[in-house]
Order: sequence, then C-alpha cells, then structure tokens
Amino acid sequence: MAFGCQKKEQHQGKAIAQVNDQVLTASEVKSWESSLGQDNVDQETRLSFIRNWVEEVLLYEEALNQDLMIDPWVNERLEEVTRQIVVSRFLQLDAAKRPRPSPREIKQYFEENNSEFIRSNLNLEVEYWRSETKEGMDKLRANLLRGKTDAIWTGTAGGLDHNRISLEGAESTDPQVWKTIIRLKEGQVSNTVIINNSNWIFKLLERCEIGEMKKLEDVEEEIIVRLSEEQRAKRREELIKSLIKNYHRDGKLFWADAANVVTLNQNPTETK
Repeated sequence: MAFGCQKKEQHQGKAIAQVNDQVLTASEVKSWESSLGQDNVDQETRLSFIRNWVEEVLLYEEALNQDLMIDPWVNERLEEVTRQIVVSRFLQLDAAKRPRPSPREIKQYFEENNSEFIRSNLNLEVEYWRSETKEGMDKLRANLLRGKTDAIWTGTAGGLDHNRISLEGAESTDPQVWKTIIRLKEGQVSNTVIINNSNWIFKLLERCEIGEMKKLEDVEEEIIVRLSEEQRAKRREELIKSLIKNYHRDGKLFWADAANVVTLNQNPTETK
C-alpha cells in the first residue's frame, strides 16, 4: 500500500477507516490522490483504495496474531529492507551537504554534450487566457491585438485563468488546442475559441522546430540532475574506498579474495 498505518492515539485528522488501533486518515487519502498526479479521483477509485487498505491491515493484524514478526524468514527480509532504507537515507543526507553544480559546470556540460539536447518534437511556447463565459473575452482580445500586455479583464470577477505553457509535440495537449496554436505565427493572437466548454485565447510566443538546439535555460534543471547524479556516484565511490581502508586497518573487515573459492561454512579467517 502507498501509506502505512497510524496508531489511534497518534493519528491527525478525520478517520476514514480503522482496524483495531490502526487508522487511515483523510489527509493520507488526500496525499494518495495527489501522488496519482490527477486533478480529480473518481469515487470508485477512492473507495477501492480504502477497501484495499482495510483488507491489507486485516491480513497484517491476523499475521501478527500468528507471531509472524518473529518468523526467521520475515526477520531476515526485514533486516535486508532496513539496511537498504538506512543506506539510501545515509547517502541522501550526505548528498544534501554537497554544493549545487555551479553555472560554469552547467554551461560546460551543456557545451560538451550539446548533441544530446536536440529537439525531437516541435516545441511551442504559448500564453493563454481562459474563461467559462464569453463575457469580456472580445474586449480582452482587442486589447491584446493592440499590443497591451496588461489587458484589463472586464468579465466576471475571478473568472479569468491566465498562464504560460510549453508544449512538446501534439501529444502534449488537447488536439483542438494544438490545432488552434499550430496555425499561429510567433506573436500572433488567436480568435476566441470554445474548447471543452471553455472560451480560450492563445498567443504564440515562440516556435522551436524539430532538430533545433535547445537553449541552455530550457535544459538547465535536467543538467543539474545529471551532474548531481554523477556527483553522488563519485561521492559514494569515495566513501566506500575510505570505509574499506578504515575498517581493514581496524581489523573490522574481512573480504575474501575473488580469485579464491569461498565456501559458505568456512571460518571467516580462512580462504581456500
């Protein structure tokens, strides 16, 4: 399941489900919905998640009643999982102490790997205005055509959604939205169009063709991620080398020579 159980005395917020002292709260359900990356989760999907939680906790409680927490098979795997989690957290905290890649490093990486930053899709930088009603849209468009960037909204108060988006290929948006924008020239404002029961105005800010080099500012975050991953891998290697040296020096490390045959029942100080 996506979330663990909370003890009854520790839980915060409205209880959605409870098995003995294990509680599923409304905030946990909300967090699960957010993790799906969907604006709206239908009732059936939500109820399915809650039911699955209840079923899993019921089985878990019954397993505890049968003393499976002291089962050797369970303990062995718990130790493995715990080790992996602790190591992952240790490396995460260590990486957080490292400095962020510098602008010079980012630029150097971009220049040395520019062949990896060629556009494979048509990219459109777009500004849009959307309203549920037609009121105010014609005047807004007229102002935009006159070149006003801070056009005053005369429609319903709070009824205008204004934003800027980047579209990578036709698959990245609604087909009707793409069809409207693809016809525009840079700087051109569209007519007011009705899409999915809303009134839209689009302005094409920039058009980048397939095969063009991406701008550094467009890929800066991607480069930072790559450099940070390289830094973490290098730091991990340095840590391991240092730990091997220190543990070997203190007599805390036994590492059989890979060229020798190692048997499972041999004494830790012997190799064959």
